[in-house]
Amino acid sequence: MIAVFPATAHAKRHAACVLLAFAGIAAQAQTTVVVNKSTPPGVPGPGAVQPSPVTLSVNYYPVPMVAGQAWNVNWSSSKASTVRFSCTAAGTGYNASGVVALSGSMSGTASAAWVGYPSTCTWSAEGTDDTAEVTRTLTTTAPATPAPTVTVARTPPTMTAGQP
Repeated sequence: MIAVFPATAHAKRHAACVLLAFAGIAAQAQTTVVVNKSTPPGVPGPGAVQPSPVTLSVNYYPVPMVAGQAWNVNWSSSKASTVRFSCTAAGTGYNASGVVALSGSMSGTASAAWVGYPSTCTWSAEGTDDTAEVTRTLTTTAPATPAPTVTVARTPPTMTAGQP
């Protein structure tokens, strides 16, 4: 036997109220559950449009950075009210932090002192109800050493057979 009772005022204040009554049900019988579910305040109901999440994109060029050469970072966000970054490294690696525009770019010249000290840069875009985070590890390499060249000069410039 199944009995369904109407939800009381107290039960309606809660997110879900499950009412179940059974008496004398044989072991093989199925149990039926009746659910009176209301949506809590502030939670979108079924079919409601969910707000778009905060997004953040961060790209460094070149990767890896090369000591003595230019580097650039570009970032963009959507649905954010604040964008910040923090780069930390041991030793003499790249260290910087700050609050920046919601989209933009920065550039500089990689320092030879950064070689051998990777930097971890964490970017965050904060919105009203959401935060997006991007972490990048930056390395700096020494510039390529040019191959040695050899120049040979002979005097006199022309050679004659049998002559020294």
